[in-house]
Amino acid sequence: MLRKEILISTLESLGANESLLGDFDLHSTVEIELDSGISIFISDIEGHIWLWSKVDFINSYNIDANANSLLSLLMEVRPFMLTGQYILGRIDDRYEFKALLSDDALANPENLAYVLESFYSDLMELKGICQ
Repeated sequence: MLRKEILISTLESLGANESLLGDFDLHSTVEIELDSGISIFISDIEGHIWLWSKVDFINSYNIDANANSLLSLLMEVRPFMLTGQYILGRIDDRYEFKALLSDDALANPENLAYVLESFYSDLMELKGICQ
């Protein structure tokens, strides 16, 4: 389970403006808007913590044209993820890049910061592959 104080401490350590970390609860999805224009979401779904992002830059053509590179990124083993890898899923008319976080990822601000930084870096790699 993600604790609010761990999330706040993590975001502060990553340079988030304290005034933007106002009153929120973890019962609804938390959106982290980044300077790059990309948002990363944290959702608690039935006691499981998901890190995810809408990837509007992906379509079926990108997937077909870049399948080898996409599979390499998606199949690499990742620490702090319950499934061991990322998930690229289609939801209605868009794609989402997701990670199901392990309890170790949520244990302290250092682990969560590592996961957030890695997720963002890999999200940027995914964007580079598909553009």
